[in-house]
Amino acid sequence: MLKNKNDGKSTLFSGITDVATSLQVASGHGIKFSATGTFRARIWGSAYLSPTDDPTTETITMTLDSGDTFTIVREVEDVATHPKKAWNASDNIAQIITAGKVDEIETLALGCEASDILQISADTERNSSSESYELKKEILVKRIGVVRVKFDLKIGTAGGGKTAYGKVYRNSGAVGTERTDTTGSYQTFSQDIAVLDLTDVIQIYLHKNSGGTSNAYCRNFRIYFDPAPITPVVNTD
Repeated sequence: MLKNKNDGKSTLFSGITDVATSLQVASGHGIKFSATGTFRARIWGSAYLSPTDDPTTETITMTLDSGDTFTIVREVEDVATHPKKAWNASDNIAQIITAGKVDEIETLALGCEASDILQISADTERNSSSESYELKKEILVKRIGVVRVKFDLKIGTAGGGKTAYGKVYRNSGAVGTERTDTTGSYQTFSQDIAVLDLTDVIQIYLHKNSGGTSNAYCRNFRIYFDPAPITPVVNTD
């Protein structure tokens, strides 16, 4: 995890090339930066008061070696617009919070892993008379990671080739394995599904077989994961 420290600002003791893998800050300034772990820093020209004023600023990852010397990794963020370059003695350097750090915080705070811990359910029975997939249930998970999705599926009346079809969708796009039932009794299906964004919705779509005389049914749409969620929302029960 990237480290943070207030007021970690200095200047370069000597210039570095665009392929340098270490740097030295001003004498005695090493203590201004995180002493353990890695952290993000930004370099910008001595002619500018702020890195936002310098169009050629560079973001790097730093790790303390000893004293005022740090190992650095180049091209860690904003590579297309702010590529690595040579820098001069007395150019500015500061430990900062970047978009990469914020992403890391979001992942740690909002991440999830599939488990058998039930977090939210939409249990109401729904049915479909359509011969093509249609939306019947939807949950806004408000997490990023992988969740375990379970739902019950059945055809209303067995026999005569009547079949119920069900599938897990994400944001109206199919991501799950097609499930079927011909027995007329509820079957429970389970699959782990990736949630890629906090706005992603996980959905259940249903349809009956072509020319079928019995509707497809679903119920007990449930999502399981660990750790506990931040107020997930049932959009359609």
